[in-house]
Amino acid sequence: MWLERDGEPRPDDDMIAERLALGVYLLEARRHPDSGLDAIVDPHRSTAERAAALAKHRIDPQTRVRVLATPADAPDTGDPSGIVPTRYGLLKATLDRHGTLTPPQPAGIGTWTRADQAPESWDAAVIALRLTDPTTPTVDATDLGAMLLLAQAHDPDNPHQDVRTLATLDQRSADILRTLVEADSIRSAAATLGMHHSTVQARHEALTTTLGYDPRTTTGRMRYIAAALLLRLTDPLTPGRTQSA
Repeated sequence: MWLERDGEPRPDDDMIAERLALGVYLLEARRHPDSGLDAIVDPHRSTAERAAALAKHRIDPQTRVRVLATPADAPDTGDPSGIVPTRYGLLKATLDRHGTLTPPQPAGIGTWTRADQAPESWDAAVIALRLTDPTTPTVDATDLGAMLLLAQAHDPDNPHQDVRTLATLDQRSADILRTLVEADSIRSAAATLGMHHSTVQARHEALTTTLGYDPRTTTGRMRYIAAALLLRLTDPLTPGRTQSA
């Protein structure tokens, strides 16, 4: 394949070449399907099919493993890996058998499970990857605790009303809301935001009306935290959400 450009280089040249390289990688993976992990992490395959795929990698179906999710163009680590299609696009799945693998960032780390139940770990890894951001480039699904169950039950195509409401907020309102939830008091929130106390008080009242609950109560904080988590799992990108790298 040959690429040429007339005139000066453009900012998207590197991206085009990168996507082309990824396309070539996928073609090679289809020619040699045994090198991929599609069958191992595919929840629609039977346990027997996954066991057969694991055998090609000399992995016992009862071995404890976890699956890591990274962008499709992430460098290989030397462990079994493959490009897998997801609702969020192509991602790279890597099988970690020892717990010592240091993945390239950003990365989502799945839960430990039997190798023939790898789709469970892969699902958790994809969720964890979606929760990464520049300040937290690696997320371990195990650290999510019970929140992982909530994330797995989430339907991005039909999000809860709390999630839809958060999505309508502009960035400034989203920042004020997050600060109100995290601060010890409205006065301390005002200090953090560099705003007058009465102004923040007014914004708190307005946000309470918009949300349908007071985000500074115990229940309100729980609803906000849950909705903010699920908003980051909702596709396409919505206002107030930080895109994963």
